[in-house]
Amino acid sequence: MRRSWILVGSALLIPAVAFAGFRASGFRKETKLGADFWNVASALDSKLETCWMVDAESENIGEWIEIDVPRGQVDRLGLVTGWAKDESTFKDYGRVKSAKIQVFGSAESQDTLLLEHTVNFEDKSALQVVDIPDTAVGGDIHGGRVRVFITEIYPGSDYPNVAISEALVYMKETDIPVGSTKLRTPPATSDEAHGTDFLLDGDPKTFWASTGAGEQTFDVRADGYGVSAVGIQIGPATHARPKKVEVSVNDLPVTLTLADKPEVQWVQLPAIIGYTGSAWGTIKVRVIDTYPGKSAPGVAISEVKLRYTNYEGL
Repeated sequence: MRRSWILVGSALLIPAVAFAGFRASGFRKETKLGADFWNVASALDSKLETCWMVDAESENIGEWIEIDVPRGQVDRLGLVTGWAKDESTFKDYGRVKSAKIQVFGSAESQDTLLLEHTVNFEDKSALQVVDIPDTAVGGDIHGGRVRVFITEIYPGSDYPNVAISEALVYMKETDIPVGSTKLRTPPATSDEAHGTDFLLDGDPKTFWASTGAGEQTFDVRADGYGVSAVGIQIGPATHARPKKVEVSVNDLPVTLTLADKPEVQWVQLPAIIGYTGSAWGTIKVRVIDTYPGKSAPGVAISEVKLRYTNYEGL
């Protein structure tokens, strides 16, 4: 294999809660599309049409990508194992069949190897999430690193290069305590008996309700937390209940169709730099469609909850 070299990327204007480093052993050179078009950042952008791709002269085996993660616990790894722009690109180029997952970063040193674990992938273009042994990383000052080291590939039908469209490190989640989540922008209306305070009070027996039907929006945030998921518990059957909901953060939307059931239903927030909980700032919730209520026109929500993977304080 040719000599490997390191590429480091960082996101600007992101608070300390978001660790933004990423590296690769190498990548395909490109002039027309831009020098970094095939760099590892293209596997961390939530776009299947882009990918990290190794150079055509590489042997593929032994190539790797690496993602910085904050202090916390590494739980799982998600990978789209080839270039999943379409079915042709997925089959034309090489895909990851197996990889050695290495986790670095003890409280004393970021370079301490904490875990080495081999995982296998099916030859399909969907995101595949594999379990790895839970591994605590980081200390008071730094976090850790997760490296995906290719050990075996499915060969491409036309090109030798292996590619990865998406890589995502799943960190262990914890519920954000009641009182830490704040309503930044309240819904436009509230029923007199069911105000906005009931959205975040931790009591599923209370609920917020709008005064009328139609689309509803509000914003929440939890300063200092790396928020990874939003949970919505719909209101009682007397009122209209959220059915189709859009949740967005950092201008990245996720749409969820909720079941008409009383349990909290969770939607994972988009990751902006390779690990769950890397979203930051205000979270926008938009109720697009509802289940009809039996007697009241307003839309009702019992609880909005948040989960986090890392906490950096205020």
